[in-house]
Amino acid sequence: MPLATGVRQQVIDIKTKYPCYRQVTIAQQVGVSRQRVSSILTDVGMQKRHIRKRICLNCGNVIENNNKKFCNNDCSKAYHTLKLTCEECGTEFPRRTSEVLSYDDHHKRGHYFCSKKCFGKWCGTNYGFGSKYEKGEIIHENKDTVS
Repeated sequence: MPLATGVRQQVIDIKTKYPCYRQVTIAQQVGVSRQRVSSILTDVGMQKRHIRKRICLNCGNVIENNNKKFCNNDCSKAYHTLKLTCEECGTEFPRRTSEVLSYDDHHKRGHYFCSKKCFGKWCGTNYGFGSKYEKGEIIHENKDTVS
């Protein structure tokens, strides 16, 4: 019993669009056995073996060199960089993923700042003589309790 031409065309389209896909992956997507995928690719004359090329982890392009995970340095930087928002001024700034993970492991704070200036402002308002410890509030409280 011959399969519908739709299945045959789907196998050919997937193999053309994604030459790195294995026959097992194509078979699972189409819903036929891998032997059927092999016979379809053999009939058409397409390469039925897996091409030993990697796909870039960032952009999805095919990489010619097997030893690399990214197609260029820009993709590597983009993959390993996060966009964070400054806690003080609200601007977005880049940080390496490893920096963020090690900062969270060691400090357990979860606050991120774009510069030392913003960090200083934030510390001054939250830990220094900022909103909590204004001189006027402390003096009034002490006078009320002493009297």
